This record gives sequence, structure tokens and C-alpha cells, in this order.
Amino acid sequence: MPGVARVLILGGTVFVGKHTVEAFLGAGWDVSILNRGKTPGDCPPEVERLVADRTDPQQLRAALGGRDWDAVVDVSGFVMVAGSPTDAVGPLLDLLDGHTARYVFVSSIMAYAQVGWMPWTEDGPRRAEPPTTYGGFKVAVENEVRRRFEDHGFPGCSVRPAAIYGPDNNIYDMETPMFLRLLQRRPILLPHEGLVACNYGHVDDLCDAIVVSATHPNAPGEIFNIT
Repeated sequence: MPGVARVLILGGTVFVGKHTVEAFLGAGWDVSILNRGKTPGDCPPEVERLVADRTDPQQLRAALGGRDWDAVVDVSGFVMVAGSPTDAVGPLLDLLDGHTARYVFVSSIMAYAQVGWMPWTEDGPRRAEPPTTYGGFKVAVENEVRRRFEDHGFPGCSVRPAAIYGPDNNIYDMETPMFLRLLQRRPILLPHEGLVACNYGHVDDLCDAIVVSATHPNAPGEIFNIT
């Protein structure tokens, strides 16, 4: 694929997606985003915007059919109440198979069977939940990406961020209350008498790691904790 590297970001307008766009632009990539076009948000003028509902295979084919990418980053992989994870991501991965040099799925530490305890290692036990739950869906997509890698070398990998903070966070009850307590010199809260431990990671550090995962030769088939 000669010329400037091309990346497709699924999502791209909210928090992690927005910062992922900025990270790839900063690294000199040609950036396109695909989403339903329903979330308001500014987008740099040099970014190509594709509109499709990722749960609709016909819309996906119309938007992506026949196009090649150096990398695809899936930031919008959320709980989709479908019959199976294959129903939810299969048509997308089918379209990308042979048309991208890398697929990066943004998973979550909620894929682990138990969170809040240290250390987490990538080979730790994962949730045994249906794909209609948040953690269960992340596990199901990870499994499908891994299955395709083992079956025929699909160049997919997964990153698992912990709690993410930073500018543009659309989950308003995350870090803001804690920062307000610090500014007001109020006591720091330790949930469950301090027995719950959780690493926070800045959104820009996560996005830098995503850019690395999009190009590193050893990334396909792997899962990476990012925190």
C-alpha cells in the first residue's frame, strides 16, 4: 500500500474515538471515520467521514466495499443485542478480511472475570457472560478476532484499557468528582475500605498505544493491557 498510511476508525467523534483520530493525524496518517452520523461533534476537515450503521451489513458494504486500509481501529465495539457476536461483528470482519493490514479492537478490563484486584495479566480468566452484557460482548469479539487469526492469519489484535480519564470524557461521573474533592481539600474516598484497586490511564496514552498496535509486527493475535 504505497503513499500515506490510511486508517479507518469506527466511531471517531466521542472521547476515545476523538483522541484516536487526533493521535493518528499527529502521526501523519490519512484518517477516515465511520459512524451513524448521529453524534454531534467537530471533526478535522482533513478527516473523511463515512456514514453507516455497523449493525446493517448492507450499509457496511456500501460504505466499505472494495476499499483497502493499512489499519482499522474499532472504538465503537459496544454491547449489541444480537443473536451472537458473529452476528454483531462477523459482517464487518468479513468486509475487512484481506482489505486491512491490521484490525485493532478496543476491548476493556471488564473482559476479566474479576476486576479490582492486582495484578491483571492478559492470560487471566475472563467473564463467562452472554454477549448481551458489556464484558461478555468484549470477550466474544476478542474470541472471534483470535479465532480468525488462528484460522487464516487475520491481522487482528485487542487492547484492554482500564478506567480512562482525560479531556472530552463523556462519562461525567468518572474523574471529575475526585478532582473536585482534591480542589476542595476534602478527604479522598477509598471504596470498600481500600480493597478495590484500579489503575486509571490517560486517554492520550491509550491512543498512543493504539497507534503502536496498528503497526507493530508482533501485535496480530495478541491482547494488550493498556493502563
